[in-house]
Order: sequence, then structure tokens, then C-alpha cells
Amino acid sequence: MEESSNLLLQKGQKFLNLGNPKEALEIYEIILKNEPQNIEALIKKGHILGMTGRYVQAIDSYNKVLSQEESNLIALLNKGLAHHYLKEYEISISCNDKVLKIKPQNTTAVYNKASSLVKSNKIQEGLNILGDSEMLEKFNDLWAETWDIAGKNNPYDWYIKSWENVWKNSRFVTPNAFSDYWQNIWKNSSEEFFKRSAEAMKKMNNL
Repeated sequence: MEESSNLLLQKGQKFLNLGNPKEALEIYEIILKNEPQNIEALIKKGHILGMTGRYVQAIDSYNKVLSQEESNLIALLNKGLAHHYLKEYEISISCNDKVLKIKPQNTTAVYNKASSLVKSNKIQEGLNILGDSEMLEKFNDLWAETWDIAGKNNPYDWYIKSWENVWKNSRFVTPNAFSDYWQNIWKNSSEEFFKRSAEAMKKMNNL
């Protein structure tokens, strides 16, 4: 007797939770063979493909979702992120704009849009839509603190843990998107406000 789609979805999620995306993808492919339009399986498949750098295939999966539900926020956000990694920043921005029309306060869309703007050299525009000087100051403080402690021969894993903790509070979809956004601000901004961060990051990179 064949397993139901719900049971298969649960099995696929268990594989993901255990860090086995290959096995999870095989499960979602089984579901989609029988139900090509299964939205949850398409989203999970797209997520795994994106995680493993297969962004074009991930986008195809999200497009199949959006052809059924054009306002599916998860598909729009993840599709935008895939385009971002393909350096298709305008398309990425468009995806996030669609999310913001539906949910104007969606922080993930705001941050991801800002990241694509910065990557496309629209740095000030990216900073303007972020509009959160308190968070910018938080990052400045993180780098200053990291630099100080690293200078006292603090283990590198402390820095990694600190960075991951701040990423989790940032609402970026992935740590790579989070890191790309801030590194581009630091590399490209000449404002006094970012000098501490830029200097700290440079010294950390030379450790």
C-alpha cells in the first residue's frame, strides 16, 4: 500500500531535520511524480535545490508554486533569494517588492531587497529602505567587540558563534545573504558611521 502524501511529507521533513537533504529530495520527487502540483512538496524541493546551489532548478520549482498561488510568500521570498545568488538582482528585488505589497512590514523581504540593492551598487537606497540605525549600531558593536576579544587570542569559534547569533536575530533567510549584505555595506560605504565595522572586519580577516 502506497504511503499518503501527508506521510511522505512528514518523512521528508524528518530527513531535513536530520540533515539529510538528498534523502528528503527523493521523497519530495516521489510525491511530485504522483501530484505534480503539490505546493508543499514543490516548496521543499525548491528549498533543497537552493541549499545545494541549484538555483535555476529551485526557481523552476517556485514558479510552479506561483503559477497556482501568485501570492505565496515563501515561494516569492525563496525565488527572490535564488535570483539574488544568480546575480539577477532586479528580479530578486521584484520578488521582494511583491511580498512587501502583501505584507509591508515583512522584515525578511526588506532585508533581502536591501541586500540586492547593495549588491547592484545602489548602496544608499539599500540603507534607506533598511532604515534601522539601531541595528546598524548593533553590528558595529559586534565587530568592535569581536576585534577586541580576538586580539586577546580568543578562539575563532567564539567569533563564529557570535556572528551566527546576530544572524538569527536579523531575519535574513540565510547566513550567506546576511553576510553578503553587511560586507557590501562595509566595503562600499565611506560614511564615518561604518568605519569601526570596516576596520574590525579587515583585522579579523587578517587574523
